[in-house]
Amino acid sequence: RGLISCQSLVIATGGLSIPTLGATGFGYQVAQQFGLRVTERTAALVPFTFRDKLLTLAQSLAGVALPATLCCDSQCFKDALLFTHRGISGPAVLQISNYWTKGKTLTVDFLPENDIRRECEQWQREGEKAQLGNLLARLLPRRFVTAWLAFHGLEGLLEKTLAHLDKRSLEQLEEC
Repeated sequence: RGLISCQSLVIATGGLSIPTLGATGFGYQVAQQFGLRVTERTAALVPFTFRDKLLTLAQSLAGVALPATLCCDSQCFKDALLFTHRGISGPAVLQISNYWTKGKTLTVDFLPENDIRRECEQWQREGEKAQLGNLLARLLPRRFVTAWLAFHGLEGLLEKTLAHLDKRSLEQLEEC
């Protein structure tokens, strides 16, 4: 359209967050072309997407939401976590994504208000006769309990009663 002279120029190009909608790195390329300082690009306020076995697990749990605590380094967020057809999302996930970068460990506590070992010991003291799967469904969505234990190869624990739960099984349950 011709030569433009100005003191300052703002080029609004959007970001990289949704490439399927046409988002590109054009703005960064223009800035670099003119020798402007460009900050490192990192994901923020985004869901986590999975591949392989974790993707299959997430897909089987799509729509299941539960409270969780997610931590990366020393930063933690306790809020809702939602399984989606691509991975995990929800308020806790979106918040922790501001602190996670590739290669960092993300930890998820699906029972932030409870200690699974203490719960099982309490149920044993109370003489609970129900199967472990039914007891865990008091604390977590049943679909999650079933899929999570199967994912860890512990589906055999679902039908055991607490009286038949040995020390090693309890340790495995606590570790997963």
